[in-house]
Amino acid sequence: MKASRRQLIPEAKVGLMARAMAQALWSLHRKYIVHRNLKMEMFGVEVSSGSHAKLLISNFDLAFCLAPGQAIRQNFLTFTVSRVSAPEVEANRPHDISLD
Repeated sequence: MKASRRQLIPEAKVGLMARAMAQALWSLHRKYIVHRNLKMEMFGVEVSSGSHAKLLISNFDLAFCLAPGQAIRQNFLTFTVSRVSAPEVEANRPHDISLD
């Protein structure tokens, strides 16, 4: 259910959310997973009992699992290029986890 009006999120909470996003991305990159389409809409929050919440990343349609030191040298999902804003992907240039 969506709220009928927008509410401001306290700055301290925004900081915690940004940190959680960075940690989630770091966790993916530690496993050599590049998302290739990361934007705010791909983040969600799962709220459990009490005040506990878990940050989720969605839409791994363009994700790729790399070997250490490997770069993606071709666009293996050419039919989705119009959805991707990363110049490396659109130009079919090599890229790695730094793309996210």
